[in-house]
Amino acid sequence: MGYVGRVGILEQRRTGRRFTLAASTLVGRSSNCTLVLDEPEVSSQHAALFFGERGWAVRDLGSRNGTALQGAAVLAGKRLVVEAGAEIAFAGDVWVLADAGPPVATAVAPDGRRHHAVDELLALPDPLDPVVTISPPRIAGSPRPTRGRALSPTARHWPSRVGCGRWSCRPKPGGAAR
Repeated sequence: MGYVGRVGILEQRRTGRRFTLAASTLVGRSSNCTLVLDEPEVSSQHAALFFGERGWAVRDLGSRNGTALQGAAVLAGKRLVVEAGAEIAFAGDVWVLADAGPPVATAVAPDGRRHHAVDELLALPDPLDPVVTISPPRIAGSPRPTRGRALSPTARHWPSRVGCGRWSCRPKPGGAAR
């Protein structure tokens, strides 16, 4: 389990299935994909969705049956910005970007309480008395947290024991949207 935040949500047009996107999501039939689609027309690694400076974007990975954004073909390898409410078709499987919000790191306590990052800093087990702070990788010269231990968001830290128990990041990539 890695450092995963609450990010965009895709909703399948046909079924209403909701999928929580990781900051970078691989879409396709392969079990190695983040969003696995059980559709014969979808390639094993069909497309990628990711969050960047301009918001959400989609890129076709040279799929056999193509990716479309708002009905227009996405050329293989080309990144196109995806706005909230836009339709993305992986072959014939149509999804809508239902939530285009930026990534927000979230940790879940053993008792189910959720703590959300503020200004990209996640303080655990309590924001007022942190034992550990988790933030994006430091840029040279940026200040270090003044209290507790600082962690960079790497997979080896999650789930992590902090304070009163074992914490985990939520939602997991591909988990049901809440």
